[in-house]
Amino acid sequence: MASLGIDVVAIRFPLVKNVEVLRETAAGIRADPARTVREGWSYLDTRDAARAIRLALTAPLSGSHVVGVSARDTLLDRPTAEMLAAYAPGVPVRSPIDGCDAAIDTTRARTLLGFEPQYSLSDPPLSEPSPHAPETPSMSDLLTEPTFEQPWPARDGTRITGVRTIVTAPEGTPLVVVRVDTNVDGLYGLGCATFTQRWHSVVSFVEEHLERLVVGRYPGDIEDLTRLVRLSGYWRDGGVENNALSGLDMALWDIAGKRSGLPVHELVGGKARAAADTYIHAGGATVEETLDQARAYVAEGWRHIRLQVGQPGIGAYGAHGVGGGYPGSPYPDGWRVEEYLRVTPALFERARQELGPDVELLHDAHSRLTPKQAVTLARSLEPYGLFFLEDVLAPEEWRSLPGVRAASPVPLAVGELATSATTAAGLILDGGVDFIRCHISAIGGFSPAKKLATLAEFTGVRTAWHAPGDTSPIGAAANVALDVGSPAFGIQEGHVYNDATHEVFPGTLRIEDGWLRPNEEPGWGIDLDEDAARRFAAELSGHDAWAAGVRSPDGALRYP
Repeated sequence: MASLGIDVVAIRFPLVKNVEVLRETAAGIRADPARTVREGWSYLDTRDAARAIRLALTAPLSGSHVVGVSARDTLLDRPTAEMLAAYAPGVPVRSPIDGCDAAIDTTRARTLLGFEPQYSLSDPPLSEPSPHAPETPSMSDLLTEPTFEQPWPARDGTRITGVRTIVTAPEGTPLVVVRVDTNVDGLYGLGCATFTQRWHSVVSFVEEHLERLVVGRYPGDIEDLTRLVRLSGYWRDGGVENNALSGLDMALWDIAGKRSGLPVHELVGGKARAAADTYIHAGGATVEETLDQARAYVAEGWRHIRLQVGQPGIGAYGAHGVGGGYPGSPYPDGWRVEEYLRVTPALFERARQELGPDVELLHDAHSRLTPKQAVTLARSLEPYGLFFLEDVLAPEEWRSLPGVRAASPVPLAVGELATSATTAAGLILDGGVDFIRCHISAIGGFSPAKKLATLAEFTGVRTAWHAPGDTSPIGAAANVALDVGSPAFGIQEGHVYNDATHEVFPGTLRIEDGWLRPNEEPGWGIDLDEDAARRFAAELSGHDAWAAGVRSPDGALRYP
C-alpha cells in the first residue's frame, strides 16, 4: 500500500452516525478509530474503502451518498479510480489524476475521470450530496470489484463480511492466523495460515486476493469457497497460496462448528480413538546431551522420542553444531554428509542400549541425502528398530522414493515439504511412504488433509502431521481433530507451547503424559486475544540466515 497516493477515504452514510454503527452495518470493516468521526463520516484506509462501499448496502439505505478522498500526493490510485468510474462502463480511467484533495460526490468523480465538469476543483469539500446532480448513483453502483454472488440459494442469511490476518510471535516464531467475520453478532472463525519464512506474502495474498472472492458468500459452502480461491488464479498451489487457503478453510470449519455447537471432529465423523499419541524432540551437541534430554522426556511420560545430535559445522539439523569444524577448508563451518552417516548410527546404538526396547525412536534426515545415501542410512539403523526415518530425500528427489522405500528396512515418513495436496497424494499412491507427514496449512488446510487421511486409510499408509513451533495452536488443533477421527493415524508431532502462547491463544491444547486430546468446545475451541497478540510483534523469520549457512566444507549450499 505504500505506493498508493491515497491516505484515507471518508464515507458518509445518511443513516450512519458513527463508526460503531458502520461496523454493525458492514461488519468486518476496519475503520480507524483514531481518526476523527464527525457528522456521520467514517474514515477508512483505501483497501477497506471498496469493502465498505460493497458491504454497507447489504441492508438497503435510502438517500444519496458522498465519497470524500483525502490524498497525500494528489494521486488517486487506479483501483479507487475504477471504483468511482464503475457506473460508466467503457470510459478509460486516467492515472495519475490530479486535484483529488477535496471531498467529491459522484458528479465530481465524473469530472476527475474526464466527464463534463460540473464543479470547480477549488470548491470547498462537500458535506452533503450535490443539488446539481440529477441522479446520484447508490454506493452499489460505485463498486470497483466484481461481486462473486452466491451461486445457489443458501439455507439461511449468514454471510461472510470480512477476512483479515493476525500475525503474532509469542515464541519468537511468526504465526499467521486468518479471521473470517460474518454478519451474525459474535460469529467468526480462525484458521492457521502459518508460512513462517514468507509470512508477509501470505498476508498480502489473503487481504489483496482471497478476501474479495468470499465476502458476501454463505460460509457453509466450504468446498466451493476453497475451490474458488484455488482455481480462480489459474496457476495454483505453492506455499503462499495454500497457507492463505488453509487460513480460510480452517476458519470456515471453525464457523461451522460454532454454528452447530459441535467440535470440528464431531462434524466429520467423531472419534475413532480417545487421544493422539505424540513424539517430542531431543537434540544435543553430543550424544550424552541428547540422551540426557531423552531420559527426561521418558520420565515425563513420552513413549516416542525423536533423536538428533550435533556434529562439526553449523549446518547440523535439530541439534547444535560446532563452528569451525573443518579448518583449512573453503568453508570451515560446513556440514559433511559422511560425518553425519557415521555419527547417526552411533547415536541410536547408544540410545537403544540406554533407553531400552520399549521407547520408540525416530530420526529426521531433513532432506539432505541422495537415494543411495538414504538406503545406506536406513540399513545402518535397522538393528535399532526405529519407529520411522523422516525426510531422507528432498522434494527434487521424491521420484526415487518408491525404490528407496523398497530397499529400506525402516519405515519412511515424508511430506513435510509438500506444497499441494496433489503432490502429497502422489507420495501415497506411488508407494513412496509409510507415513504421510504434511504441514497441513501448506497443502490448503483441514479439508485436503482429511482427504489425504482417507486415502492413506485405503492404502496402508499412516499419518504423522507436521507440527513444531511454526504451527499455530489452531493448526495443532486441526491436526488433532484429524488424528482422533482417522483409522490411519500413526503418530502426532508434539510441541509444548510457552505461557505467552497460551495467553494469546486461549484454549491451546496441552500435552499430558505424551497424549493430546481435542477440545470439546464448538469449532476448534481456541480463541485469539488480539491485545495480547499485539504485544508479540512478528519480525522476519531467522530461517533465511540459518539456511544461508548450511553449506558443505567446499562452500556449496545444501538443502537446509
